[in-house]
Amino acid sequence: MATEEKSLVWDLPLRLFHWSIVILVVFSWYSVEIEENLDWHFISGYCVLALLLFRVTWGFIGTRYARFKNMLFRPTTILRYFRSLFSRQTEHHTGHNPAGSLSVFALLTLMLVQAGTGLFANDEDYYFGPLSDYVSIKTADWLTEIHHLNFNILTGFIVLHVLAILFYRIFKTEKLLMAMITGKKTGTVARGDEIQHSKLLAALLTLIVSTSAVCLLVYFA
Repeated sequence: MATEEKSLVWDLPLRLFHWSIVILVVFSWYSVEIEENLDWHFISGYCVLALLLFRVTWGFIGTRYARFKNMLFRPTTILRYFRSLFSRQTEHHTGHNPAGSLSVFALLTLMLVQAGTGLFANDEDYYFGPLSDYVSIKTADWLTEIHHLNFNILTGFIVLHVLAILFYRIFKTEKLLMAMITGKKTGTVARGDEIQHSKLLAALLTLIVSTSAVCLLVYFA
C-alpha cells in the first residue's frame, strides 16, 4: 500500500554532512582565492577530509538510503533511466535515482582526490601539506597541480549538480532541495520504505572516529 504523505528518507547526519560540505567547499575556495589565507584553507581541507571519511563509513553502516549498496544500479537500469530523463513520466525511486547515484559517486570521488592531494600540496614557498615530506619534491609538485586541476573539474560537477536540481524542480516538479533540508520526500512511497530514525549515536561515534583519524594524520604523521 502506498501513501502520498511526506516520508522520512534522508537521515539527519546525511543532511548535515551535505550542507556542511557545501559550506566548507565554498569556504575553501574563498580562503585561498579571496583572502589568500592558506592557514584557513588547510583547516577547511582537514574538516572536509574528516567529513568525507564519515560519509564513506556512513555509506556502509548508515540508514537505508545513505548506504552505497542502495545506490548501485545495473547498466541497463541506468540506460533506461537516462532514455526517459526528458519525459515527465519517469520511474520513481524512493532514494537516489540512477542519475543521482552517479552524481554522488562522482562528487565524493572528486572531493576525496581534492582533499587527498591537498595533504601533499605546497605553495613552493612557505606552506606544505602534512604528508609532503613523505614524497619527493617532484611528486609533491605534481600532486599540487592535480589539486588545482581537480578543483576546476569539481567546480564543473558542482555547477552541473545545481543545474540538475533546477531541472528536476522545474521540469519534473520534484523538490529535491527541500527533501535534503527536511529529509522527507513527498510522493508515492510504499509503507515500510521510509526510514524510522537517523541512527544519531552511530553517526556521532563515526564522526568522532573520522575526526580523530584526520587529527592523527595531520599532527602525528
